[in-house]
Amino acid sequence: MRRTSAAWTVPRSLVGSDNDNDKFRIVLTEFARGRGTRFRDKANLRDRRAGAQPARRFHQALRSGYQNANVPHAIDLSNNRIDENQQPGVTVGTLSSQDVDAGDTHAYALVDGAGSADNDLFRIEDNVLRTSITVSTETKPIYSVRIASTDNRGGAFAQIFLVNVNNLPSPPDAVAKLATVLHR
Repeated sequence: MRRTSAAWTVPRSLVGSDNDNDKFRIVLTEFARGRGTRFRDKANLRDRRAGAQPARRFHQALRSGYQNANVPHAIDLSNNRIDENQQPGVTVGTLSSQDVDAGDTHAYALVDGAGSADNDLFRIEDNVLRTSITVSTETKPIYSVRIASTDNRGGAFAQIFLVNVNNLPSPPDAVAKLATVLHR
């Protein structure tokens, strides 16, 4: 299968009934969206096509996707820095979403996927990201979380955030620095 300007060069026929073949058509040898197919009705359309190569037949599944303009397209975190050695539950920042649909409400959740290595160390309450543990730069200076925003229409978007931990002087270091300042 190779890409041409607006379509894909594909084998000759669409096959099977466990897919969305009725949403597509083959024009000559190009795979194109069929008439009346509205991507907002279904985000991922599936088709199955068959073709012949010398001495063998094959079936190939294809997923056609699109980016719906009516889903959140970015998540903002008001702050991504916290001081170390605070009790669990400290607020990291407030979440908000960018969405072309004015008036949409959004729910937030920590989700699996790339960038979710430290999700279990944080929690979200309403639209506030909080720690679930006491963080320390000695343990880890930067934490990675993956957050999804889902609007009231079911559209979702996920984004990775890095939470930086401010290294504060430990009590003995703080006393030594204060003594140095006072001694001068």
